[in-house]
Amino acid sequence: MAVYYDITTSLNWAASPVGIIRVERELGKRFYHDPELLVQFCIYSKKHKAFLEVERSTALQILDGKLNRKMLEENLPKPPLSQFLFAQEIYKPFARYAHVMLKGVRHDKAANTFDDLKKMFDGEMLNWKEPTILDGFSEIKLTRDDVIITGGLDWEYKELVEINKAKSTIGFSYVAILYDLIPILYPQFVVPAYTELLAGYFGELFWTADGLICISETTKNDAIAYCEKWRLAPPSLSVFSLGSDFGGKVPSKGPSTHLEAILKKIGNRRFGLYVSTLEPRKNHRILFLSLWGELASGALDGDECALVFVGKRGWNIFEFLFEVEHNPIVADSIILAEDLSDEDLLLLYKAAHFALFPSYYEGYGLGLAEALREGKHVIASDAPALIEVSAGKALHLDPNDTRAWRVALYEAFKRKEGQINIEPGGFGATWDQSYDEFKFGLRMAAGDKIARNEAAAS
Repeated sequence: MAVYYDITTSLNWAASPVGIIRVERELGKRFYHDPELLVQFCIYSKKHKAFLEVERSTALQILDGKLNRKMLEENLPKPPLSQFLFAQEIYKPFARYAHVMLKGVRHDKAANTFDDLKKMFDGEMLNWKEPTILDGFSEIKLTRDDVIITGGLDWEYKELVEINKAKSTIGFSYVAILYDLIPILYPQFVVPAYTELLAGYFGELFWTADGLICISETTKNDAIAYCEKWRLAPPSLSVFSLGSDFGGKVPSKGPSTHLEAILKKIGNRRFGLYVSTLEPRKNHRILFLSLWGELASGALDGDECALVFVGKRGWNIFEFLFEVEHNPIVADSIILAEDLSDEDLLLLYKAAHFALFPSYYEGYGLGLAEALREGKHVIASDAPALIEVSAGKALHLDPNDTRAWRVALYEAFKRKEGQINIEPGGFGATWDQSYDEFKFGLRMAAGDKIARNEAAAS
């Protein structure tokens, strides 16, 4: 009887944490320190088609962002000759020898022999895999009493068809975090190559999961509608809030060299802050157009105001960034930043005059919650989850109404104070509270097994 928390995504992540990474890590660290549960840690290997156990001290380093796959692979021994080249050395002489031996054989038979030889070689290459760090972890022999908890980028790192097969045979429980159904509801915001992959992933997820713990009521309602549409019996569905306190971290005593360079670009200007991955769904364009309009009309002065976009560069964004960087009116007034530490990001939140979140659709909107927790005036879209999360504390606008965003942007820059009637730290859940809510959903999804684990822990 064991409860396993999957940290596959954290293992494979080498950049500053984005929303899903933050969720996986913050919950994982609390599972690690929870005296009420005996939680072990695992990763999933496509190569082995199995879950592999991660030693607890190693898991904590991964969750703290101090260890990742790239670091571990740097220590792998490098063979003098790769298996690929070795296979080539074997097959090439064999192919030459076969060519000589088959000269006197009927043409059709020779052709078939060469085809067989080629298939053999191709098959060897397809099955060939370099040794990886995953070979150093032990495969978990799951039982029907075990529970797997997962909340990462599973469409990239897991094969749910294989997991479903194993689950059907063994009977372990599988509980996943459901962030959103954006690829199903708004496929136009997904990279074309990912559309079928993600649609397939969600189909398999609803077949496989015993429980889905949703990050908002909005996501839960989307899940119910999905099940009704496809006439599926829904798994256990529950909701937990995401923490907006950066895991209890406090701002640095001073900015890092990286943040200093960003602050130098901002200078003495007031600035609006948008913290989010850069991709079309996040709707950075409405801010670009609004600021462009206000600067071009003379309503705002580029020497007095700026926008700062903090986030990783995502898909389908490069043409937009080219526009931003080469627009002579806006280029110096929109500052891009990425790979900020949590401590630096907190400093930037505190320095911002106001915050923005114009996304077309969200499962939650963590940047909105973080900004409100810092007591900032926030202008956000009227996406259902953002209205749910802000609880009336933000100004919500149609994400396509450029005129409304221009007016709101102008008024935000002209406000004497960027603060609103929220004491810093007085809004939203902490990650400790988030974890407690998550455990409630976990008990709903795998109650008997969790109860037995808690009894064993006590």
